[in-house]
Amino acid sequence: MIQYGRLSMMGVIRYSSFLDTTAIAGTSDAVNSSSSLQEEQCKNKNTKVVSRLTERHRLIAEGRLPPVTYEWEKQLWAKRERFGTYGLASGVKPEELWPSVEEIQEEETIGWYAKYSDALKAVENAKKSKHANTLARLEEVAALENKYPEMLREFLKSQKEVVPVKSKQELEAEQQAKDMLDYYGYEISPSDPRFPILFEKMIEAKKKVIKLPTESKREFTGSQINGERGTIVEETYIAKERKREETREKRFLIWCDSVVCSGIEHICNVYFKQEYLRMSNISDVAVQKQQQQYSIVGYIGYNDRGMCGYCHKEEASPTNIGVMGYYLSCEHFNQLLDRGCNRPQISGMWARSLSVSHYNELLDRGIRRSGKYLYKPMIANTCCPQYTIRLDVNSFRLSRAQKKVLRRMNDFLQKDVRPNERQKITDYNVVKKTTERSTISSNSQVRRVQDNEKKTPNDELREKGKKKKVLRRERAFQKMRDKGINIMEAQRIRREKEESRRRTLNSFIINYSPETFKHKLEVRLVDVNSSVFHETFQESFKLYEKYQTTVHHNASCNRNGYRVFLADSPLFSDEKGESKSMALGSYHQQYYLDGRLIAVGVVDILPRCLSAKYLYYDPDYEFLTLGTYTALREIAFTRELAKERPQLHYYYMGFYIHSCQKMRYKQCFRPSDLLCDRSFTWVPLEKCLEMMERYGERIEAFAPDAPVAEKCPIESVRCLYKMNILSYRILLTLPDFKETETFMEEYARIVGPVAREMLLYRN
Repeated sequence: MIQYGRLSMMGVIRYSSFLDTTAIAGTSDAVNSSSSLQEEQCKNKNTKVVSRLTERHRLIAEGRLPPVTYEWEKQLWAKRERFGTYGLASGVKPEELWPSVEEIQEEETIGWYAKYSDALKAVENAKKSKHANTLARLEEVAALENKYPEMLREFLKSQKEVVPVKSKQELEAEQQAKDMLDYYGYEISPSDPRFPILFEKMIEAKKKVIKLPTESKREFTGSQINGERGTIVEETYIAKERKREETREKRFLIWCDSVVCSGIEHICNVYFKQEYLRMSNISDVAVQKQQQQYSIVGYIGYNDRGMCGYCHKEEASPTNIGVMGYYLSCEHFNQLLDRGCNRPQISGMWARSLSVSHYNELLDRGIRRSGKYLYKPMIANTCCPQYTIRLDVNSFRLSRAQKKVLRRMNDFLQKDVRPNERQKITDYNVVKKTTERSTISSNSQVRRVQDNEKKTPNDELREKGKKKKVLRRERAFQKMRDKGINIMEAQRIRREKEESRRRTLNSFIINYSPETFKHKLEVRLVDVNSSVFHETFQESFKLYEKYQTTVHHNASCNRNGYRVFLADSPLFSDEKGESKSMALGSYHQQYYLDGRLIAVGVVDILPRCLSAKYLYYDPDYEFLTLGTYTALREIAFTRELAKERPQLHYYYMGFYIHSCQKMRYKQCFRPSDLLCDRSFTWVPLEKCLEMMERYGERIEAFAPDAPVAEKCPIESVRCLYKMNILSYRILLTLPDFKETETFMEEYARIVGPVAREMLLYRN
């Protein structure tokens, strides 16, 4: 009894509570009778009972315990309930609640709780059973491990035997999908409702392929003797390729227009089929007119994955591809990112069409284009901070190195002097000048020794620490004072004479003369939308391919990538008023040397600037420093444009990267400015270089005191939704539109106030 009395205390308490409940049921009559007696007493002693009850209720309301006054509260079951509810605060001693010897004997007789020895035996048996189960499981796992090699051999054997056989329909569908990809340039799934319509159009177009006549084949065969292609065959081939490119581009434009106009949720229904058939019958003029009506962009978002083209560091953070990534094939989108921009930490958008004035505004926000892809590097997060740099051509002055480049080109054009021959002439001149200088210096030393014995009046002006240049200036000023000449007026006249003798950029650009020139350099400006551009497309691509493989060691060049990167342009002119001699838009500036294409500069002529996008040249003429020379020619061309458009006097040179040695040449074009990424104001290059040398190259605000740039409220952003132009505030109120994207604030912050005029595609 004593050995397990404490162990069964909780059981005793439970049992006692059970007995108490039965006792309560049995003594309910007694309680009722006692209550009736109390009521009779209360009638006699009314005032005392009422006051006592009121005091009891007040204590309960205050959270305090009323004193034990009734007889039933002194019973054991009432004490147990009181102690169980309030604990030691109830005033009940725990010793009073301890089970009696009789109660413990009664529990033992009934057998409610096991003995302590029996409980220990049960625990020991449970441990033995668990250990036995663990040993059995380990034996089973060991047996399975022994069987694993045999099971693996059986599995591999079964996999080799089961070869999935594709049906004839599946093979035909795959072949049709490949043909569609080769013909249209983008992938279409056979389950897409557009697939049968586009496939029928492709079959009809292939049936109309022009067959070569027999005469052309004969001429082609006969011309193989000299190793050249036949004239007729080559012209026919070029015409076919040109027509095929125009047809493919037209289909791509129609498809994009259909998607933009119908919305992504209408792709899988009958409306899209009708819309596509209707758009397929639109002429090129109508498509071009519709394309040039508004600036339509689709925001893609941040992209921070891939290798940097400047520092060649790999970034592994996730990429956020936005909504408009759906409308570009993977090949096109990757080429846009790989060739046109620095992939780590950029924010981009895809432009369906873009006016030149809107693009000029985006340039002043640090956004540039690569084909139809618009991107802005995030200076705070990207590995190589990129700053937009521009030059005021009206204040531009040639440096000594730039004059040397222009003279080298002129010597080559006039005298056919190449670097080795020029080096010999330069060395001879240096030796001759050095000899003459040494002779003059020796004579001057002899003269100085002879004149040292004589003293002149000017010796009084020589002071300790002054240079000869300062002394000469002071003697000249003294002579002017003696003669009564105004010193300030004399200095002004001298500056004007020196300025008139200084050579300008146009003085180095000499017109061709057959009598005095041995080479002819011709510069042609070709519009990317003109027929001349399509005629020279193959020649330009060959030069680009040679430049990429030789200079950048990039062997993955193809016509499609070249067209997406440098030929495609979303720009259209929205200029109003009188027509100028040169329309605004995208151009290729082609440099022909003796009829051979040696360099191409891709430029955009905008309302306030000429933006240099890219340059590629023939590596065989690298000795002419074509990069600097073409930049100087573009500056001269900007000056010519400024005569007709006075506000167009800036030359944008792309991005400047302080840590990239290949970008340092842009410092030589002075006076240049860099764009502050916080206030979007222009800061002189000298000040920016000083800040980067002092604080590092990652500087978000070159003008910290300037106010923050104007922001565009997200509610006023113009959107294009189901062929309707409306603000974002109204778009949110439409019942069929549900906002699932979170890039609107980011788009409004990056684009700026021009977001009120451009159209953002939403689906």
